[in-house]
Amino acid sequence: MPPADPHKADSMDLQRCIGASVANWKRKLLDLSRRNRALNFKPTKVSTITIVDEHPAEVFRHIYLDEATMRFKAADGEDAAGEPVRDTGSTLEADMNGEPLDFESESEEALEFVPYDPAAVDERHRDGRLQTKIAPEALDHSLRRIDEQARTAIEEQGVNTLLLTLGMLQYRESRDSDTWFRAPLVLLPVEIARKTARSGYSIAAADEDALVNPALLEYLRSSYGISLPELPDAETIPDSYDLQTFLKGVTGAVSDQQGWTVQTDMYLGLFSFQKLVMFKDLEANADPIGLHRLIRQLLSRAGSSVHGLPSEIREMPLDADFTPEATHQVVDATPVRCAPPRRSSKGTTSSLKARPGPESRRRSPTSWRRPLRRGSPCSSSQRRWPLSKSSTVALPTRGSVNSALSCTPRRRTSGL
Repeated sequence: MPPADPHKADSMDLQRCIGASVANWKRKLLDLSRRNRALNFKPTKVSTITIVDEHPAEVFRHIYLDEATMRFKAADGEDAAGEPVRDTGSTLEADMNGEPLDFESESEEALEFVPYDPAAVDERHRDGRLQTKIAPEALDHSLRRIDEQARTAIEEQGVNTLLLTLGMLQYRESRDSDTWFRAPLVLLPVEIARKTARSGYSIAAADEDALVNPALLEYLRSSYGISLPELPDAETIPDSYDLQTFLKGVTGAVSDQQGWTVQTDMYLGLFSFQKLVMFKDLEANADPIGLHRLIRQLLSRAGSSVHGLPSEIREMPLDADFTPEATHQVVDATPVRCAPPRRSSKGTTSSLKARPGPESRRRSPTSWRRPLRRGSPCSSSQRRWPLSKSSTVALPTRGSVNSALSCTPRRRTSGL
């Protein structure tokens, strides 16, 4: 029997080390405390829209699978259960007076998930409208506020924080506890828009994949040994997929936990999940990250080191070698700040020590939205490019970790 190859064994050990490290990094990005709305969700009066009398599976099919838009339906006097519409006059008045207007709302009566025959669904669940319990004026006010905050998050942070939650898990930490928590099951990134100031808002799926609540997945796995089912891959999910399949799987997974229930509640709201973006990048790009030279050196504590940059890199004429069409910047940048991305694109590695200058704090967050006209003269200190849905927003390094950070649309191209 031939002797084992030590180099192959070392390579396998390194791969296992990289896999374990990436998994550990992902766990550290998830907040598993009760401060996290993904584990302890409580709707707020203004920045959360409660959807009532709808089936999550039908909404998922209409918005995500069929890539169709839906409109919001305000309550008129009484809701379907005969309960009065909530009075938000005081909320609107508080907003006009500059007082805090966002606070936790009273808990709504939750409906437990019960499987049904899709062919027998009532027409009101397929009319393309999302029913709410909010009066028309208050609904428009809340949607306008949510739209403004969601746009600000995209413009200033490049992150879509507007999500539609589909289904809830009600759980408690122990059988003796009287405190119940609710966590969203499916998070669907969405966009809301309206054609004119007088028209109503519509909602559509954003160019991002729906996902199972990652914080809940990790919490249940680490605390209870429970594995929740996953959604089919966005590239292969059939148009006939029924979200009830997932909800049934969750019900079965938690069936041994006394009192835990899967509910059909749905909410539209803003979630500050900045770390979730990094989590999704690690999850989607684990293989390229593991192949990166620096990552392998950091984890193996081995490899050759390089001191200083080559002279041809240090003396590189930026304006001649770094044309606007070859860059991926989203805001204005001086030549000094344009140099590191270009050096990185040449395959070199360097560390930067700097702090934002006063001009970056004064810069309008929407300055990058003005596109560069073809044929216009431009120096490296005057560059502006628009950020499209397919733009890469990281350093354009071939094979680097940062090159994985992109806003790539999912497979479907129709719809909003």
